[in-house]
Amino acid sequence: DDDDKDGLSFKETKNRMKILLEKIDTNNDKQVTIDEMKDWVTKTHGILPKQAAAEGFNKSDTNNDSSVSWDEHLMEVYKLNSDANLEETVQGSPEDKKRQISRINEDKDLFAASDKDNNGLLDKAEYDTFSTPEDNEVLVPMLLHHAVGGRDKDGDGKLSYEEYSSPSTTYHAEDEADHSREDFDKHVDKNGDGFLDKEEM
Repeated sequence: DDDDKDGLSFKETKNRMKILLEKIDTNNDKQVTIDEMKDWVTKTHGILPKQAAAEGFNKSDTNNDSSVSWDEHLMEVYKLNSDANLEETVQGSPEDKKRQISRINEDKDLFAASDKDNNGLLDKAEYDTFSTPEDNEVLVPMLLHHAVGGRDKDGDGKLSYEEYSSPSTTYHAEDEADHSREDFDKHVDKNGDGFLDKEEM
């Protein structure tokens, strides 16, 4: 098949790849080094999320008033008309429902925190903050709180290995993987105190 899944011909795909490689190959030696690839990833890190935020804004703004309401976001992302009775409206197994409701509540917290003028609507700048909260120093503490989720059993604000490796109540799929003690000690607990704290997150 000469066409890819996006409807591009093999020739067009090849041309686009050539253009991309020329942008990455900063010294024009017709080769892409690891350092050049790293530089490219670093350079474009903030671009793709912003593009995704712009697309999300346009899709969510269904009444075309140049702003996104919580109800519009709820419908676009979760296909729900309201968050009034989530236990009844969210579908799935009890565990799936728990995760989905947790995700919706986390989104609602971030939405409210991004709404700087407190008018219940997000303009493009506010929606960008909402979509990329990790880049906003005001929202980072909220993200950390969400990341801990229901794992911090003793409420000390940090996670032991046992808490870290327990099932999460949040929605992040990568958090559901099994984590070995060796992985935790080498790559997670960077200061070697036996816990994952906010600084390490």
